[in-house]
Amino acid sequence: MILRKSNAMYNFVFWFFYRFFEWRKRFRSVFVATSIVGLTMVLHLALIYSILRSLDLFIVDPWEGSYGRRKYLLIGGAIVFFLLVYLLYYRSNAKGILENYKDKQFSILKNVLIIVMLLVVPLIMIFILN
Repeated sequence: MILRKSNAMYNFVFWFFYRFFEWRKRFRSVFVATSIVGLTMVLHLALIYSILRSLDLFIVDPWEGSYGRRKYLLIGGAIVFFLLVYLLYYRSNAKGILENYKDKQFSILKNVLIIVMLLVVPLIMIFILN
């Protein structure tokens, strides 16, 4: 299990959405839960970028330059990002995460509030900072 203790926040997001879709849609999809973890990671990276940009700590802005340069940077970054998410959360690691949280209920108010804090609050902060 790769980095099981250090990414407990993302493990929780994975478990929550896996159980949510299992309850709501009656299907068990590791891919959907992994995709939402990827979305959460992108939101958190965008929040860090927005904070650093608002503090003027960037010397080089990756969004400057030609369309082609931006496209190649984003394609390379996206491929590396998807490979990391795939390696961290797909198949064998997913089973371990689900086994770790097997005795907990996902639909209690505390868990829903944690998900709101992890997904909605960073999104609002990104909009405020930009």
